[in-house]
Amino acid sequence: MHTEMFRGYPTFVITEEPILYCPIRFNFRAIDGIIVRFDLSHQPNRRKGKCFLFPLQITIAKSHADTEREFFKYWNQWIKDLEDYDLEVVFLWISLKEPWERKVKRYPEYISKNIHIRDVNRDTWERYERALKSKNGRGRKMLVVHRKRVINKQGTRETECGANHDGCERGTKRYRVEKVIPRDGEGETDGRPKWAGRTRNTSITYQ
Repeated sequence: MHTEMFRGYPTFVITEEPILYCPIRFNFRAIDGIIVRFDLSHQPNRRKGKCFLFPLQITIAKSHADTEREFFKYWNQWIKDLEDYDLEVVFLWISLKEPWERKVKRYPEYISKNIHIRDVNRDTWERYERALKSKNGRGRKMLVVHRKRVINKQGTRETECGANHDGCERGTKRYRVEKVIPRDGEGETDGRPKWAGRTRNTSITYQ
């Protein structure tokens, strides 16, 4: 549909084609946009016609402020040019929640409705899922854990996770090294870091 940008409050174009009005300002109060459509057919009550308004709130947050109440707090500003039209309002939430609908009986009466993101735009939903998988690393969050490295007397370097974190299996990995430096520091070197039975803490990032 056609899109119009606005500052403050929009001036609605009288047309039967739906128009999406989007605020120029980022994080605009209460809504992310509003769809407006007119029905200009003859009305028995001598009104100019009907005006359908669909305020939009799009979110992926688990909880959200009561933006419906915030929107209707300035209701008279939104409808200042619509006094001659019968108004029907559906406040639309687009979120990660399953669809629901309820009627709100306060001034003005309106329908509050939630639509799942996947039902609005499948491509957007698939991109969102891919982004989650990329962030979590095949479904597992990135973790920073402390590990302890030791070279023992048998010439085996041991690596053990130093804490019990989700996604980190506690256990010890063993593999051979060419030489071990004695505790007194004597002996040949192999050009590798020398711990000689001592320990040091490092940070490992799992991806």
